[in-house]
Amino acid sequence: MNLIPRPRKISTRKEWLPWDTLALHARSDISGIPDEGYRLEIFERGIALEASSAAGLFYGRQTLDQLKRLYRENIPSLRIEDAPEFPERGYMLDISRCRVPRMDTLKRLVDLLALFKYNQLQLYMEHTYAYPDHPVVWRDSSPLTADDIKELDTYCAERFIELVPNQNSLGHFERWLQHPEYRPYAECPDGFLHPISGVRKPVGSTLSPSAASADLVEGLYADLLPNFRSRKFNIGCDEPWELGQGKSAEGGQGGTPQDLFLNWLRDRCASVTGSGRTPYFWADVALKYPDRLRELPTGGRAVVWGYEPDHPLDAECAKLRNAGVDFIVSPGDSTWLSFTGRLNKALPNARNAAAAAAKWGARGILMTHWGDQGHAQPWPTMLPGVLLGAAAAWNPNNGTIDVPSGLDAFVFDCTDSGPGKILYDIGFLDTRLESARFNRSLLYGLARQSPFPKDATESAGLDSTKLKAEIHRLEAQLETVSPACPDADWLMDEMWLIARLLRQAHRRLRSPATSTDAGLLIQAITVWERRFRTGGLPEMLGGFR
Repeated sequence: MNLIPRPRKISTRKEWLPWDTLALHARSDISGIPDEGYRLEIFERGIALEASSAAGLFYGRQTLDQLKRLYRENIPSLRIEDAPEFPERGYMLDISRCRVPRMDTLKRLVDLLALFKYNQLQLYMEHTYAYPDHPVVWRDSSPLTADDIKELDTYCAERFIELVPNQNSLGHFERWLQHPEYRPYAECPDGFLHPISGVRKPVGSTLSPSAASADLVEGLYADLLPNFRSRKFNIGCDEPWELGQGKSAEGGQGGTPQDLFLNWLRDRCASVTGSGRTPYFWADVALKYPDRLRELPTGGRAVVWGYEPDHPLDAECAKLRNAGVDFIVSPGDSTWLSFTGRLNKALPNARNAAAAAAKWGARGILMTHWGDQGHAQPWPTMLPGVLLGAAAAWNPNNGTIDVPSGLDAFVFDCTDSGPGKILYDIGFLDTRLESARFNRSLLYGLARQSPFPKDATESAGLDSTKLKAEIHRLEAQLETVSPACPDADWLMDEMWLIARLLRQAHRRLRSPATSTDAGLLIQAITVWERRFRTGGLPEMLGGFR
């Protein structure tokens, strides 16, 4: 019985009962059941659903919904006792790397998150909210508006999901700093050498930690936060690559990079807590200076992240717990810089995150979906990660879940093995081809303009014949499946796009100078415009050479 996430306790009996004879009796005022927990019993007298809260009752109904998808006519007599491991079970969707979803796409995602008992959604933003005083920054990005946020906030709340505001507030500000009127706010106005890719960037990405920058950011908070009912706020502050290397090193603010960061973080957190909200911030910079963790602002909540299977999440959580810092743990679905997903990374990463979170007393899990370098990965690649995050956050100690069957039953609406198995299988293509690299896939770099110069030489070692065979196998499998979900045609078109992108990579592997297939671009535009706003589309297409 592949319920996702797995219930804490489930027992079945021999009797099988027809659904049409079972009446539901539900109560949400039962004492002794944990908050957000529920008891569900299906027996000859009907269906008894009990909870101590409206949220628990809702999650019980979601389990009942899954059971009806698994057992179409008759259901075994059973009893379930269930409650979540963590109070925070979040999903974060990047909407700042070109791809801003349409409202119906966001609502479809919320419905999926609700089915799997998430209770938090964050939309990662750098420049894709329509800030009234800054139209030059967002005018070409098809941003979310205040009305969009309020509509989505209500939709989420009706499904017991908290829409948590998320605005990066120090690093990743290049979308602002590329404009002449915002360049004075940059730590390095004339650009910097990126420490990961080794490529020199012509535009700065980090704010100078000045009073003027603080005023800019505080103004953004004042515009954004009133649209959310949530009393949480993720202020970001990850990867401020240039901090301490530009203006602040020239006598502007003074102090070491860690001093600059801690002072900036304290001030931003003080502002957020002063408005009655809990600030969240990425923990990567703070963890570089473990002897100063106790100086982190009280009332804030660190977000521990790391996406490779060997990332030391356990050690990082231990450091924060020993320093008395409140935190959550954030794995990733490893779909970015890939066309197939990288489940060889995502599966162990989710397991490690859940184990570390449970061991060291984290408040929860935040599964992340990033869109680095144009967000070119097709939409279905994110779906396995949704299931992995749900399992990690609700019941991390009850074994592994059957991701392919879960996708087929609950996403694709297939009674037999179908697209879910294909999607899961293609997520391990990097392993079979030995094309996985740190934080990316070589196949992505082949088909697009790779942000990593060394990809060109490393790709030369890939097995062209093996890749061609994998593409043929994928296409043959796609011919055999017919999902029945409402967006089945879209999902199948998107999965065919995966195959076409792999063909592009194969052509480039054999002949690096090959130009991009025009038909591929047309197909990419078609599937994009169904789910996403068009603002970032030209930039995404520009990544194909």
